[in-house]
Formats: sequence, structure tokens, C-alpha cells
Amino acid sequence: MPDATDFETVIHGRRWLAFHGGFFSDAEVARPLVDEICRRADEARPDVLADLGGGTGYLLLQVKARRAGLDVINLDACPIQLAEAARRGVRTVQRSVMDFRRAELVSGDRRLMLAMRSVLHYLGESALFPALRHIRHESRPGEAFVHQTASFETPREAECFNALYRLMGTHKWYPTVEHMRRCSQEAGWRVKEVIPAASLRLTAHDMALRYRLDAPLLCRIREEIGREYADARDVFHPTREAFIAHLKYEIYVCEAA
Repeated sequence: MPDATDFETVIHGRRWLAFHGGFFSDAEVARPLVDEICRRADEARPDVLADLGGGTGYLLLQVKARRAGLDVINLDACPIQLAEAARRGVRTVQRSVMDFRRAELVSGDRRLMLAMRSVLHYLGESALFPALRHIRHESRPGEAFVHQTASFETPREAECFNALYRLMGTHKWYPTVEHMRRCSQEAGWRVKEVIPAASLRLTAHDMALRYRLDAPLLCRIREEIGREYADARDVFHPTREAFIAHLKYEIYVCEAA
């Protein structure tokens, strides 16, 4: 049986920009991450900024609007997403975050900076450390990696979301902030700052479309998660029809050690 994540192509490409209430194409929502990328780029002066798992290229376009002279590359594994990025004038490389090589992004002694938004949870629990280690391996000491990643302050909130996604049939996995810090440091990153970002409001309707959930499963999720995690109402609460969940994000400002 395929992982429910495989079904997400139904909202890839241009349709993704309007999904979840336009969360991932909202300039105000993206502003804290864009601010931090621009600030770090001004400090590090990279020759190339690459967005890992950059999808439609939206984040890079926001950065380019403020730093026109910066050379940018959008790296993603999905050709539908890359086609939309290319249509919008962004240079692309079709690779996953687990197998890209530095030489595909920069050559020689040119400096590289990496960005990422809402990608690491797609990889699952067992791949989090290998991904962070691989990204570090393709970076040189002192180079920056700024990523906005879904993560939770408390273990209970993380457990709630991981239980929710297991019921939906996907291998996505969400860490605590402390776990992300520890994994990053063990993978060879200095975590210089962790900055709160806007949370994503997830409705049952959007989740049903995205993961092909039927009414009985939505009802089961409402009852089981609502009962088991009644103490985590800040991230999941049942409604009369189904449920609403709130996915929390943090911005991690890292430097290759």
C-alpha cells in the first residue's frame, strides 16, 4: 500500500500556491524566514543561495525581490514543482535533499549558502540525522544553512502530531525543538539561533484532500486523537464536523562547524 504522502501530487505545482489558505505563498508568513536569509546572506556573501526542496521557487523569489544580485538555485525532486519554478524564472536542479552534490550547485572555491522551508518532516524519523549530516557534508566550514522546520516545544505536542500523521497513513515525523538542536549539532552544525515562525492551521477538509482521507477515518482521527491528547489542545482540537490542527514552525539558523 503506498504511503499517503505519495498522493500529494494532487496539489503540486501552481495549485500548491493556493493550498492551506495560501500559507506557502503569503509574503507576511514568509517574512521572518526571508528576513533571516537576507541577513545571513549579507554577512556571508555567498556566490550562490540554494533552496533545498524549494518547490515552486516562491521563497527564492521573495529573497530575490530584496537581493536582486544574488544568484539562486531551486533544488527539488518533483518535476511538477520545478516546472512551476522555471516558469517563474528560477534556475532549477532536480535532486532530492538526500542525494544532491555541492558540485551541482557551485564550482571550485565559490561560496554556498543553503535554505530550506518545511521539508525535513517529509523524510521520517530515521532519515532526519542522515539528511542533516548529508547537507553538512556538502557544505564547507562557516557556510550558513537557514531552515524553517516543523517542530514542537514539548514532547507531548510532538507525540500528538506524530500520532495524527500515523493515523493518516504517512511516514512524516515531527521532532521537538530540543531534538532538532541535538541532531543538528551531532551532524556538524552550530545552531546559532532558533526563531519562532507562523504556525500552519490545518483543517480536516484540506487534510482529506491532501492525503485522500475518507469520512470514517476523519471521524476516527477526531475521536482517537481528541481523546488521547485532550491535554494538547493548542495543536489539535476536535470540532463539530472533524478537527483542526496547528503545525508549529521554528527557524533554525545554522553554521557548518
